[in-house]
Amino acid sequence: MTGVDYEFSNDFHPAYGVGWTHIFEQSIVVVLLFLLLCVFFSGGIYAVLTQVPKSNYRAIFWANSAQYFWKILRLSLFFLVIHSLVFALFALLFYAVVNGELQNEGVISTALKIVLPCYYLVALFFFVWQDYSKYFLVTAPKKWIISTLVESFRFLRTHLINVYFLYLINMLFWGVLVFINYRITLLIDIES
Repeated sequence: MTGVDYEFSNDFHPAYGVGWTHIFEQSIVVVLLFLLLCVFFSGGIYAVLTQVPKSNYRAIFWANSAQYFWKILRLSLFFLVIHSLVFALFALLFYAVVNGELQNEGVISTALKIVLPCYYLVALFFFVWQDYSKYFLVTAPKKWIISTLVESFRFLRTHLINVYFLYLINMLFWGVLVFINYRITLLIDIES
């Protein structure tokens, strides 16, 4: 494959493996803290967006962030399990398409062109479901998250085409922004 420095990649782990493991372990801690903060702030963000207070929105934000933290955390863990199962299903599908030929780059890239868009479209549904479950959890609080999941699924069942299409446009717009950022970084000559 052109553009890949195999010598560097083969020598990287034996030479720098010890330092890399420390960086990797610390990054896991930072990612977990970030996810916990996102879960904490979700309740406050949804509450402020749904209640639209004229003043004193900070008190509503902080109170609802604390109030809905554990429910949104359970909801997030539930969807983490669902996303893991969907990913495992598509990983098995990828392996079935490749048919065990992991040495051939052409077969791998062809299989990825087939499996990745399908995985993206299926996983996007579960992201939509997760976001609407958070919304229904904050707007109509229930004792159990299962009732919130059922209520948001009923909403998606009746409004799936509109909601899914808007979410798809949102994700495609995000991809365009990432691509533009990538192209700009290629144009800027960074001197060290």
